[in-house]
Amino acid sequence: SIAVQEGDSVKQGDVICTLESMKMQVAIKSHKNGSIKSIKIKIGGTVAKNDIVAEIE
Repeated sequence: SIAVQEGDSVKQGDVICTLESMKMQVAIKSHKNGSIKSIKIKIGGTVAKNDIVAEIE
């Protein structure tokens, strides 16, 4: 699930999205304070190691 939308303000540690793999859920958190410039993933899509989930400015 995606917890933020473009334009949302986030703080370091806020959950951006939750990824599910083999019935395990992993929260992806913001690495800095800022606002969401763009979201790079889609619900139901595939995410690989080192993929950009969202741009924060």
